[in-house]
Amino acid sequence: MEQLNAKLYDKYTALKKRKLLDEGLDQKRAADIKELQQAMKDWVADLQGENERLIAKLTQKEQQLVEVQTLLLDETRKTKELNSEILKLQCLLAEKNDANHIATGSPDTTAEMIIENQTPIPPAKKTPKSKSRERNIHFIEKATVPCNGFQEEGRDLDSCRRHMSISG
Repeated sequence: MEQLNAKLYDKYTALKKRKLLDEGLDQKRAADIKELQQAMKDWVADLQGENERLIAKLTQKEQQLVEVQTLLLDETRKTKELNSEILKLQCLLAEKNDANHIATGSPDTTAEMIIENQTPIPPAKKTPKSKSRERNIHFIEKATVPCNGFQEEGRDLDSCRRHMSISG
């Protein structure tokens, strides 16, 4: 019986040691899991902070884009208005020149405006070479046959229409 008791006692102590080792390993695993869990929480918080920062930056860039688009539309509208005003003034100048030639008694010649290179060159891209090609206005004397007032007005309108179709 003593042998049996000794055997049982040995088994009991072996199980007790294994249980203590398993509990120690379980505690160590639990501590490692908690540490990993905390590291994951910190990492997620960092990623959320970076995400919020990037969203704010994206929103700022979108606002800048809207502002720039608005400015571009305003500048385009102003440019069109100015081009329209220039065309009106050119037509008035052509009419004035025609009236001056008629009043001075030289119906043989009239001034006609020709606009060269109608493609606008942005101010930032101007070079000395492009400045020379930039919109040049030349007055070309042209021989005409004297005609009555209605035909003069029709020719002036045709000239203005031609300039409008060239410029825009």
